[in-house]
Amino acid sequence: MIDARTDEQLLSAVGDEPAAFGVFYERHEDLVLVDLLKRTSSAELAADLTAETFAQALGSAHRFTVGAAPAAAWLIGIARHVLLASWRRGRVEDRARRQLGCSRSFSTMATSNASSMRARRPR
Repeated sequence: MIDARTDEQLLSAVGDEPAAFGVFYERHEDLVLVDLLKRTSSAELAADLTAETFAQALGSAHRFTVGAAPAAAWLIGIARHVLLASWRRGRVEDRARRQLGCSRSFSTMATSNASSMRARRPR
């Protein structure tokens, strides 16, 4: 039975048995989500980062080394790297907006500009 395997056994089996990662995901989704929610205070951002964390974990499951660290600790490490990368991207975007003298994001500006253009358009 696949559910009876340890986390380490599940990660080792991912290459041959993709359903093993599904069991690993179900075991640890709440752990990662709660950890990221505490760090971000945003349910939406935490959910997005959780999905990104598991996508990265799936892609790197073949590199997991049994005995190096518990699988849950490995996964939380991935989550923290995902969060840091997200913060870095945000800082880069903020810095770029400041350099351009923009106080709002480009997507917000584009939406606002499109709305005002539609309002001024003759009918």
